[in-house]
Amino acid sequence: MSAQRQAHPELPGPDPATCDHCSARPGCLAGSLSPPDRQALDAAAERGRPLAKGELAYVQGQPFRALFLVRSGLLKTFSESCGEEHRIQAFLAPGDLLGLDAISGGRHGESAEVLDTTSLCAFPFEPLSRLSGAHPALRRELLRAMSWGLRRSEAWHRLLGMRSAERRLAAFLVELAERLPATGGSGRGRATLPIPKRDLANYLGLAPETVSRGLARLQRRGLAQVTKRSLCVTDQDGLTRLTLALGQGIEPETEAMS
Repeated sequence: MSAQRQAHPELPGPDPATCDHCSARPGCLAGSLSPPDRQALDAAAERGRPLAKGELAYVQGQPFRALFLVRSGLLKTFSESCGEEHRIQAFLAPGDLLGLDAISGGRHGESAEVLDTTSLCAFPFEPLSRLSGAHPALRRELLRAMSWGLRRSEAWHRLLGMRSAERRLAAFLVELAERLPATGGSGRGRATLPIPKRDLANYLGLAPETVSRGLARLQRRGLAQVTKRSLCVTDQDGLTRLTLALGQGIEPETEAMS
């Protein structure tokens, strides 16, 4: 890890956001809590300024202090070993919980880097643990978050098992677009993914050139818009249909959309 890339350890500074006014609440720990339980969780949260692209929420090897919940934005988690390129473990969207992997060993086994301007809630673990003991509904939500993390890991392994590179790419874009807020006021049909192509290739176990060709085909089919700086899923339903067709060994016609 470069010495210039330091984690943002305490998220300092005031932030007036509360659970009751948070757009991520429907999908986060506070989503199904009663008002008293939600107020207790809200009081335990530490909030600070938004983190900019390239900043780190925590660094691999750093002592574990808190769990982090994504309020807005997008992050990637990755691990590094000596002499090897970092390996992307996951992409985290609003409502997702970070840092669960560090509970057992007391240190983070991966780093979390911001891909787009991101706001986090930090929950110091010891107070959160005591709070979950006093509030069974919160304890259930924490277990649900852990279960969701396991399911996502299983989904990642299934993704890597897909022989078709195009299906692997399309399936991942569908899954992530479902978890991100819609852009452009067009509801489910459109989602902007601020993920570099090299990160897509790293996560999916594909060559960068393969990802570039796959994205170009999706653009010709009218399912995505790709520029040097952005990737936008323009038709989630169409992308879902493509994923299913490729899974059945059907190659959709592309001449009319070329």
